[in-house]
Amino acid sequence: MTTALAEKTFLDTDPVCRPARKSFAPILPARDIIVPIPADFRLASGEALTDPVIRARLQGRPDAPLVIVAGGISSGRFVHRTETNGSGWWSGAVTAGGPIDLDRFQVLAFDFAPDGPTAPATPLTVTTGDQARLLALLLDHLEAPRAAAFVGCSYGGMVGLAFAEGFPERLGQLVVISAAHRPHPLATAWRGVQRRILQLAIEAGRPEDGVALARELSMTTYRTPEELDARFDTVAPERAGGRYPVCDYLGARGRAYPAVMTASRWLTLSDSIDRHAVTPEAITTPATLIGFTSDRLVPIDDMRELAARLPNLFRLVEAPSLYGHDAFLKERLRRRRADHRPERHRPMTHRPTRSPHHRRAHRRRPGFGPRLGHAAAVPVVQLLLRRVRPEAAVRLQPLGQSDPRRAGRDPGRAGRRAGAVVVSTGMAAVDLAFCSLEPGDLLIAPHDCYGGTHRLLCARARKGHFEVAFVDQGDPEALERALTLKPKLVFVETPSNPLMRVVDVADICRRAHAAGAKVVADNTFLSPALQQPIKLGADFVVHSTTKYINGHSDVVGGAVIAADPADHEALCWWANCTGVTGSPFDAYLTLRGCAPCSPASSGSRPPPRRGPLPGRPSGGEGGALARPEIPPRPRPGRAPADRPRRHAGVRAERRRGRRPRPGRGAGDLHPGRVPGRRRKPDRPSRHHDPRGHDPRGAPDRGHHRGPAAPVGGAGASGRPDRRPVAGP
Repeated sequence: MTTALAEKTFLDTDPVCRPARKSFAPILPARDIIVPIPADFRLASGEALTDPVIRARLQGRPDAPLVIVAGGISSGRFVHRTETNGSGWWSGAVTAGGPIDLDRFQVLAFDFAPDGPTAPATPLTVTTGDQARLLALLLDHLEAPRAAAFVGCSYGGMVGLAFAEGFPERLGQLVVISAAHRPHPLATAWRGVQRRILQLAIEAGRPEDGVALARELSMTTYRTPEELDARFDTVAPERAGGRYPVCDYLGARGRAYPAVMTASRWLTLSDSIDRHAVTPEAITTPATLIGFTSDRLVPIDDMRELAARLPNLFRLVEAPSLYGHDAFLKERLRRRRADHRPERHRPMTHRPTRSPHHRRAHRRRPGFGPRLGHAAAVPVVQLLLRRVRPEAAVRLQPLGQSDPRRAGRDPGRAGRRAGAVVVSTGMAAVDLAFCSLEPGDLLIAPHDCYGGTHRLLCARARKGHFEVAFVDQGDPEALERALTLKPKLVFVETPSNPLMRVVDVADICRRAHAAGAKVVADNTFLSPALQQPIKLGADFVVHSTTKYINGHSDVVGGAVIAADPADHEALCWWANCTGVTGSPFDAYLTLRGCAPCSPASSGSRPPPRRGPLPGRPSGGEGGALARPEIPPRPRPGRAPADRPRRHAGVRAERRRGRRPRPGRGAGDLHPGRVPGRRRKPDRPSRHHDPRGHDPRGAPDRGHHRGPAAPVGGAGASGRPDRRPVAGP
């Protein structure tokens, strides 16, 4: 993974994880800074800091852009190796020629409050907002009105989010690693146990032992089970109460921690983590988020939620790692310029999983490999197509149109049916739905909409295409206040992605229409099988057919459905003008995937049979897609069911090359049999049965001597004629 700082922007590189290596970069001169805190400065809780100074350090080229770097609660101003402190806490990233290049940037690192020899013996109530205010005082002292970037990891990432929320004009870009907008409840529970250990140790008069024991517990939450399993064996000691190998490692880490952390300061900063809370929608600084899928303190789902809610997200990077929350310290950060050839993302696992097919499973194959960005299997090229008879009634209806047969019975309904436009992607469908907006028009969108939609709306609004307001549509009062602004379009997404929040589509449509606005509903998650927004009053419906409508992970596409034919014509014009229409082959694959829409959505599969699919919706939005109907055809070697069976005597005479005599029956030639061909005399007929029975199980009337029940009358010879009887 990389947190690269390029010359134009430090966000234009691709992240790659590599094992950490020791840095042997030259020692660069640094400048320590001590800034006095004003006497009237108070924390959010109203308390005052006992240490009235801020300690920081500047390192790098003096005239270079300023980059702020902050880490976890154990970090501080010594970010790079110096003559006095040895190796810094992040020397692998902050170094000359590294991802945060000290030859091109000036790095500012600071100690979190409270700190210093006069730190209070009792914990203080400090928030990440208080740390951001102290950082603003530090920038004022340096006469730096604006920092080029803030790179924050763990607790430092939380402080960076608070600084971007409180001082957006003083920050150019934000990089957040392993931090989110809120603490996870499970992580809060772990930290609560650690604080309880510290409090018990302080009450017992053994604070250093409490710090060591709490540190041992915290190490188990920072790392992953895979790493500990790879490093330590479960060798039991000789007697109960002895130490296991992994316990020796944890004990060593715990004994070294009291030298850098006191019990009261740990209580303060640990509580500050759990008090952290920011509003992502209020952070307008361009942000890059980097999360690890193995992180248990900051789950990747929290990072995804933060990314979905940030209005100016640049990129969300999800990377695997063996080290969990400590991945930003253990993994090697590499800077890669944009013109470099992209490398493959490999998980940081040192012990590959064994399987019965281990050699075959890990063999290098061309094409797709175990890359991080490839979430789907390799699609099979659809070239072996099923033969369709010319007489088959093939109907490929556009998505969202009503059944043409029903429209034909109701001429008045045929002119009001909905129409659809198939486009290349889901985001192209969302963008196409806003084609009617003009500069100055207001669009109301949900505050928890899909991250790509949020990014698109913000980008269009910045260019002046239209104005956008993000509203909590689940709050009737907030929606009513927004509708008083006379919007032209209201965008609804239910259930929302990824929070799965549901709103009342019918109520929103009623309110919007009363305010003179049209409604666009994103129905990607429920699909037409479970929700039809047009029936609920929506004017447009947007689908990303990439997901549930296709269902095979081999097509990228979208569709926009319009209830009004005039709106449909406008959509067609804009789709043709901008060139966002989908390809015919993608449409074929989508039809293949969504034909059994209703049975597939209910968890059952349609029974295997030919002809029309059972359970296919007949009209409306759910019946928009019809599979080609193939009529049943006779099996090879069998006569059709509507043809009479041939007389056994006719078969025998045909085998001997003679023409059948009149009255022998009216059966046709067997399919595939050439008339007049003789069999060899030494080869018995495969239809010969000495008992006089037909091989298919029915009595052979040609050899039966008893009376025969007439079926359709008698022939000239008195034998039954098996031609079907005409109906009355």
